[in-house]
Formats: sequence, structure tokens, C-alpha cells
Amino acid sequence: MSSPPIVSLLTDFGLADAYVGVMKGVILAACPQCRLVDLTHEVPPQAVVTGAYLLESAWRYFPAGTIHLAVVDPGVGTSRRRLALAAGGHILVGPDNGLLSAALPDAIRGPRRPGEAYSPRLLPLPAGVEGVAIEPGPGPVSATFEGRDVFARAAARLAAGESLAGIGAAVRDAFAMPAFRAPQAADGRVHGLILHADRFGNLLTDIDAASLPSRPIFRAGGREFRPAPTYGDAPGLAAIVSSNGRIEIAVPNGSAAAETGLRPGDAVLVEAAG
Repeated sequence: MSSPPIVSLLTDFGLADAYVGVMKGVILAACPQCRLVDLTHEVPPQAVVTGAYLLESAWRYFPAGTIHLAVVDPGVGTSRRRLALAAGGHILVGPDNGLLSAALPDAIRGPRRPGEAYSPRLLPLPAGVEGVAIEPGPGPVSATFEGRDVFARAAARLAAGESLAGIGAAVRDAFAMPAFRAPQAADGRVHGLILHADRFGNLLTDIDAASLPSRPIFRAGGREFRPAPTYGDAPGLAAIVSSNGRIEIAVPNGSAAAETGLRPGDAVLVEAAG
């Protein structure tokens, strides 16, 4: 007996309104056997980079065949494409604005340069990644709620067994963010960026712990701090290796975001101690 199809959901809708519940209703009406899993609905409004990062950090923990529905869509109602991308045995559904970056490997996405922010680039789909531009089905499509009228319907159809070709025409490219890896400049310094502040106030960065110099010093927001092995060992503001292998900035029993005033998009510089 086959397992019920899984659809994960990530949005910036929050839970104060009915938007998420309506999307779930649309999916279940078309695919009653679906299992729905909430990744998060607390992506900051219009924060496509944060949404892309969180989706990338989570999707591979799901079984093959999972449909990942993501809606962080400042361009809702415009001519930007609506995509479904098949990669690594999963299908990612959402707007073509870089939110689905996880479908493309880092080698294709390439690095960002020191001093650059994360911004989506139009990139060719590599071998092993298939994509279609979703064609809305019958019925009206709201200019403000394509999560309900386009993306939830497409996710449900895919979960129910319809092929990619059945929901749209093939595409050869998609917008994707540069790989979420902090670049290293010629002088050896690592130029990181904060990608997300979690509910504890920890500041998650794009700095790969494996790329750190020996005896690193971190600087951000006018503060200087050093690594600590755990939250409990930190004497105060510290850099800790997060569960995804990247550096997070933390304060034991406190909020690094509140203490420093730092937020996603702010820079974090790393250099070797002299």
C-alpha cells in the first residue's frame, strides 16, 4: 500500500488570517488523502531571500515525492511566472522570484561577490532538474491570492499523481539566488550576511563553519565577538555552529537580534586574529 502524498507549506502569510487554512482546504478538496506539513508561515512579509533560505534548509529532510508549496510573492498578480520544479525526487511549487532556489545546485547558482546582497538571477535549468510554467486551471484567479487559485491547485494536482507536463509548458530556466555561502575576499576575510532571525533571536548567517580561518574574529553592527562551542559556553554574544553547519550569532538566555539590533541583510565580517 502506497503512502499518502505529502505537501509541505511555507509562506509569509502568518496565522492571524485565514489564508493558510484556505490553501489547505483547496488542497484537501482536490486531494483528500494528502498529508499537509507546515514548514513555516512566519517568513517576514515579502522576504524572498529568507523564504528561499528556510526552504533550502528543510526540503531534503522530507521523503522523496514530497511536494513543497512555497508562497512569498511580492509580485503576485503580475506577469512573473508560476513554476513547478522537479529536483532530487521532490517538486517545488511557487513564484519564479528566487524562492525556489533550492531546486538548483550551488554549482549552477554560483557565488555572490563580497559586498553584494542576495538577488535572483535567471539561470538555465541543469540536467536532472525539470520545470514547467504553471497554467492556471478553470475558474477565476485573484490578483492578490494566487496561493489559493494557482499554487495550491497545482500542488494538489501533482500530489494526486498528475505529471508536470499536465500542469504547464516546459521551461528551460528559472530565477535563483546565488548559493547561500559567504564569499571569501582576496585578503582572506569572509564576507557574511545574516539570512534569518529565528524566534529565539539567534541570527543565522550564510557563513560556512568549514570556511573559517583559524582563530576567527567576527564583527557585525559595531560589535566584536568570537566562537563558542555551545549556547551554554558562550560568555555573551558569540558565534556558534548551527545545526546546518553555518554560523549563527547568539546570546545565552537572550536574543542576539534584540541585543545588537542586527537583522537579515546585515553584514558579518570574519577575519583571523592577528
